Amino acid sequence: MIGFSIWLLVFSETVVTPAVVAPPPLHEQLRHVSELRNEELAELRAAAQVRKLQHELKVAQLRRQISALDEPNRAPESALPVPEHPLAALELLSVVRSGEQVRIWLQRAQQRFSVQPNDANAYDLEVKLQHNRLTLAQGQHQRTFYLEGEW
Repeated sequence: MIGFSIWLLVFSETVVTPAVVAPPPLHEQLRHVSELRNEELAELRAAAQVRKLQHELKVAQLRRQISALDEPNRAPESALPVPEHPLAALELLSVVRSGEQVRIWLQRAQQRFSVQPNDANAYDLEVKLQHNRLTLAQGQHQRTFYLEGEW
């Protein structure tokens, strides 16, 4: 029986050794390392989020470029349609006869101006008036207006 009680004494002593409980400096060091590791993980998460956002931005830019290449003939919605020739944008406002003189009022965009038949003008327009037919020419382009009634 003596052998058995010694064995219990040795066994109980080995279970309750002070080596199982960390000394205070080692415990503090472990806590500090754990905090540093948590900070490092937070930085890695933030860096991964930045890379993800950069990737999404790059994908959006590439999609925009691809759609621009797919539709090369599509004009921007805010752009005005391009006329087939320079006279297409001209609008005839009125034809005024004063005695022997005839003045033709035209408008292009927001600019109003007048010209006279068979006279040189600053707009490089050749203006011909025959009866009720008004013909405007500029280079190779020509446009004809038919006038109604007494003008």
